[in-house]
Amino acid sequence: MAAHGSERRARRYGHEIASNMTYPVLRFMDGLLRRLWNRLYDGVDVRGLAAIKPLAEDHTLVYVPCHRSHVDYLLLSYVLYQEGLMPPHIAAGRNLDMPLIGPLLRRGGAFFLRRSFRDNRLYATVFNEYLHRLIARGHPLEYFMEAAARAAAACCPRAPACWP
Repeated sequence: MAAHGSERRARRYGHEIASNMTYPVLRFMDGLLRRLWNRLYDGVDVRGLAAIKPLAEDHTLVYVPCHRSHVDYLLLSYVLYQEGLMPPHIAAGRNLDMPLIGPLLRRGGAFFLRRSFRDNRLYATVFNEYLHRLIARGHPLEYFMEAAARAAAACCPRAPACWP
């Protein structure tokens, strides 16, 4: 009986974490963000992607941008989509999984993680397996160093190899 309860909890964690990227939402966000960038700025000027495109063909790309605002991950996904590259699956705090915004972000590629899961080995195992599957399947990823430090703290003991 305990194994059945753990399996049910693991599935619930998987649904809590997993992205559900869909092309209709990517196309919707492309149109919305194009209008936003052209209204806020003078469009978007992209440089340097020519070197990345060949790598994307047979490597799993991991983007680690600075995180100054929510514009950062929106802009990166927009630029990659515009340039014909697959937008990344984006590590996002569970606090962003709120009504209306959360489902839109999830369908745009966000996967959600808790701020801490040090004391929840099952959650840590499910999260670790989810990341391994994304990487094994060649999905690009995006995370921010601030989030990586929190994740390391959540699942690793305080050891030099686990801390940036």
